Amino acid sequence: MTTATLQSIAVTPTNPTIRLHGTQQFTATGTYSNAQTADITNAVAWSSSNTAVASISSSGLATGVSIGGPVTITATLAPAAPATTTLTVAAFAYVTSSQLNSDVTYCAIQSDGSLDGCLTTGTGFNGANGIAINPAGTIAYVTNGNANTVTYCLILGNGSFGTCNIVAFTAPWGITINSAGTLAYVTT
Repeated sequence: MTTATLQSIAVTPTNPTIRLHGTQQFTATGTYSNAQTADITNAVAWSSSNTAVASISSSGLATGVSIGGPVTITATLAPAAPATTTLTVAAFAYVTSSQLNSDVTYCAIQSDGSLDGCLTTGTGFNGANGIAINPAGTIAYVTNGNANTVTYCLILGNGSFGTCNIVAFTAPWGITINSAGTLAYVTT
């Protein structure tokens, strides 16, 4: 009986972008000489080419330390060749639309100031007409003038919105968060 040997490693996801202080879980999949595959995420040695921009734990969880990149993320386990992907840490711009059932669009801000990789949050706001982000970059506050609400949402590591909560508020138009992140100022 022969033992199957590790032939190759694949790392996913491929070339993601995360926000500053956001996280990205990487997965390593090994392909063996018997054509079987296995999750080897916790068996590989993970490394980042620039830990000042993105660090990575022994379990493959990367954290955005400063804006920059792309940083090369490497998974190594002998006898296979190391596998790589890249990770970019970016600031995000968020844009609202006052249309009914509109969404918030978010884009990675590139080093030259241009916007790239624009996506929508998929949240479906009712007349989103203002947005503010807390100083830590972890919560978005959206005013919904048509619905008479302010919605606050967790910002996930990739810039999209996670869990949202709604607060009733008469005719909110705009919102600002103080520098400490302790007060929200809503204009009506």
